[in-house]
Amino acid sequence: SQVYLQSSTNFEVQYNDHMPFVAGLQWKDASRNGLKKWEGGLNLDTPWLYLYAAHKLHQPQNSAYLLTTELTTGKALSIKNLVVELLYKDQGNEKEGKVHIYTPTTTYLQASTFNRLGRNVLHSYGEMISLWNQLVKNEIHLENNERTKLLCFKIKSTKQEFNFTASYQNLPTPKKTNLSVKIVWRHYKSLPVTLQLEGQIEELKKEKMLYQKRGTLHFRHPFKVPFLQSFLLQETFTVDKKQKHYFMETKLLINGVEETVQTLILGYQPENPYICAGLTHPYNHKLFPKDVEICILT
Repeated sequence: SQVYLQSSTNFEVQYNDHMPFVAGLQWKDASRNGLKKWEGGLNLDTPWLYLYAAHKLHQPQNSAYLLTTELTTGKALSIKNLVVELLYKDQGNEKEGKVHIYTPTTTYLQASTFNRLGRNVLHSYGEMISLWNQLVKNEIHLENNERTKLLCFKIKSTKQEFNFTASYQNLPTPKKTNLSVKIVWRHYKSLPVTLQLEGQIEELKKEKMLYQKRGTLHFRHPFKVPFLQSFLLQETFTVDKKQKHYFMETKLLINGVEETVQTLILGYQPENPYICAGLTHPYNHKLFPKDVEICILT
């Protein structure tokens, strides 16, 4: 035979031989073998509102919990057989949750989420549909390694999709650091809209007499503006101990066609130090020469 723990409480308020307020609470614990199984009910009757709520908390297995609430109201607010179901599973590195809100004739909300946590990796997937919107899916992928960081986020409906991706990578040989951010918006009636930013720092040469490093930044967007659609900025820094000078070159490419180059040289020979600066550009030469170089010798 099974032994249950149960309790029942009732509360009544009488006024002028009437019973305007009645409340009742029932509760039962039927847990077995370490698995929870609780059931309860709440009923409330007033001149303005009638409410009945039934609650169940079950533990189908050690790693899962199911909570069910059924709600019925009357008088000022009428709700018939509204059911709220919550499911949660925890299996170490994998966690899952579900929400379902419905009546026998209508589904108001149905949502679920699934998360997997690995070594330095998190993957999350979810979807939701309700009475007010169509199915929406979302996905998150996160990596956090010593040399690689990655974040991907995606949300998708039947007609639209949004993607966000950010990544960081640090490579030891050759020494290089990459950074990238990309946003893509898709609509079923039009072409994808892409916004992208990429950066890189790279060690080109590391020798006894020569050291060279380059940084690059590239940005492009799809918006119709009259001046800047994309740009590529690149800087190269060189230390030449044989020639005894520092050299920096800056290149700027706008909209893929307009290239500007600026150079700066600092010579540190003890007997003949000097500074040289140069500029080459594609714009109107009447305002400034297209190609100019200035040197200062000491």
